[in-house]
Amino acid sequence: ENHPVKSGQIVGKLRNPELSESALRVQSRLDLQDRQLATVASLGDNYEYEVKSRAKQQLLQERTELENNLQKLVLKTPIRGTVVTALIDEKIGTHMRKGDLFCVVFNLEKAKTKIPVSEYDIYDVKPGQRVLLKLDSYPTETFEGQVHRISPAVSKKIEALEGTFATFDVEVVVDNSNRKLVPGMQGDV
Repeated sequence: ENHPVKSGQIVGKLRNPELSESALRVQSRLDLQDRQLATVASLGDNYEYEVKSRAKQQLLQERTELENNLQKLVLKTPIRGTVVTALIDEKIGTHMRKGDLFCVVFNLEKAKTKIPVSEYDIYDVKPGQRVLLKLDSYPTETFEGQVHRISPAVSKKIEALEGTFATFDVEVVVDNSNRKLVPGMQGDV
């Protein structure tokens, strides 16, 4: 947790013993095939040499496929950021199934937040517009951001005493180079 990572950096390696064993078996068969090819070549048997060469090509394709599958077991982060998964070290040596979440990496340089804006106020909001945020965690500070994106569709319908109204999600980006903002903070706009 809280480890900085670069784009493409390895954050974990999974193990698949069956796949690793298959790769070793194919490599062993390739080594044997090379020795047999050398023997057949020294005897001058062209037909047998062609048969062994085709078998070697099939083994090379099989090895390439296994290497590609083994490479998929290496987990790399697609972005530069910070690992925010708590207690990630406890995952070492545990069994993971396909689709299990290993870790979460956030780019904490810029914080994004979604703000629900009433349908009555949405027409006053424009991309690039300045936004001031007050967070419960920092009651005496104000953070400045900009409207990055406005949802083109209603995100939520709300039943209230005054009637039913809709809200639109407005995505705001805030500079967070001081790293004060963390995911999950609450506040007002």
